[in-house]
Amino acid sequence: MYEEGLPETAVILPAFNRELEIGTIVLIAKQYADRVIVVNNGSSDQCSEVAEFAGAEVVQDFTGTNKNFSLKKGIKAAEGADILVTMDMDVCRDPKLIPKMIKPIKEGNFDLVAGTCISRHKRNHENVLLVKNKKTEESPVGFLVFSKECLKELDLSDVYLNSIRSIMSVCERKKIRLTI
Repeated sequence: MYEEGLPETAVILPAFNRELEIGTIVLIAKQYADRVIVVNNGSSDQCSEVAEFAGAEVVQDFTGTNKNFSLKKGIKAAEGADILVTMDMDVCRDPKLIPKMIKPIKEGNFDLVAGTCISRHKRNHENVLLVKNKKTEESPVGFLVFSKECLKELDLSDVYLNSIRSIMSVCERKKIRLTI
């Protein structure tokens, strides 16, 4: 997918026992990203094999299903990418939304994008939610999008990536431009 002059994009997918859906998700994500990295959280099914067969780089994480740790392991594996997208498949698993997710970074308006996806029952279609309101801090983190510059500023040991409140706090301290 990489084209000269365009930022390199990597997608990180923490996965636990997602054998039935991981292949399709990887294949679709590859349409929007240069690299897809699946962090296998100790699955007991064939998740790793299916992801690899679909073209993902697979990183094994045998520490259990701690998504925060798995996200950080995936971010480390994606080092060098200009734009990095993480997707929590328990909350947001529609890779067709990646262009909407990365748009604020590509336009240069923000360094970090955090959001969730709201599933509609009609045709199981998901929409990206980037809305600031009272309940935003309580919403699950479905995806994060980092610019390369943001990752240089961010001390990952200082932030809990599954908490909007933690992310907002770190961004405020570091003066990172965040949209939720």
